[in-house]
Amino acid sequence: RPAVVAGCFGVQGESGVGDGPALSANLEHPLDLAVAEDEATLFLCEVFAVRALDLAAQPTPSLKTVFASTLGLGGIALARDGHKLFVTQHSAHQISAVCLATGEVTAVI
Repeated sequence: RPAVVAGCFGVQGESGVGDGPALSANLEHPLDLAVAEDEATLFLCEVFAVRALDLAAQPTPSLKTVFASTLGLGGIALARDGHKLFVTQHSAHQISAVCLATGEVTAVI
């Protein structure tokens, strides 16, 4: 049986954004996923934001925005060391790196 990590199983969600309890979350066009090596955090790339889902926070996992952009996101990838998250911004035609410890964003290309 699949496990629900965001939203309600069997119930069509509504689009929306915001941080808080994952089981009551609305997602805005989820596009891509990346999981931390320790499997404690799942990163969800939506059309305008990347949010981190703290899977270790039981019984209620929570969502937290780690990157937001009005330029339309396309996908994500974690650096091998797990310290940076690479984000594609399709309307800006660029890739940015987000330092997960500080939130600092730098353009890669």
